[in-house]
Amino acid sequence: MSLTQNSQSDQRQIQPERAFERYIWTQPGICNRCYSRMSRDGRLRADGVHGHDVHIHDQFGEQTVRDEDGRVTGVEHVGEHGVDRTHSEHTCCNNCGSIAGRAPDETQSRLDLVRRVAPIADRLNEEGIGVSRRVMRRTVWELKSDDRIQGMDREILERATKLGIKHA
Repeated sequence: MSLTQNSQSDQRQIQPERAFERYIWTQPGICNRCYSRMSRDGRLRADGVHGHDVHIHDQFGEQTVRDEDGRVTGVEHVGEHGVDRTHSEHTCCNNCGSIAGRAPDETQSRLDLVRRVAPIADRLNEEGIGVSRRVMRRTVWELKSDDRIQGMDREILERATKLGIKHA
């Protein structure tokens, strides 16, 4: 089943069963931990010690030193060698600080998942998609109580989004 939504005077087809994946989960500007907008941040990460964000330079040598008459008086060491830590701009979440907006590995609590409904609904509203927050919260609460699915946070949010759009 697909719903037609008006968004800035254009018609488009919204498939509620795919809305979470299409407009939330796979969007690079949305954090998969807290579902807020992310920004670019140039903070230095500690992974340089593991070989990332490190530029090794070994540019050194000798330069001949001459006096006023052009006679060689010796050599002088020039250049330097060592390791510079460099860092590029990384994507960070403004809200939770997650680097690259990665989803947590551990399962979230029922209350934490219910709290994720508001930012998901906000992101969908930004896309012009109406959603019932009440239906989404109730669905998340009920599914997190079900022993068969309670550890599948992404699937729970996907179902909640689907039902929230259908009941908007």
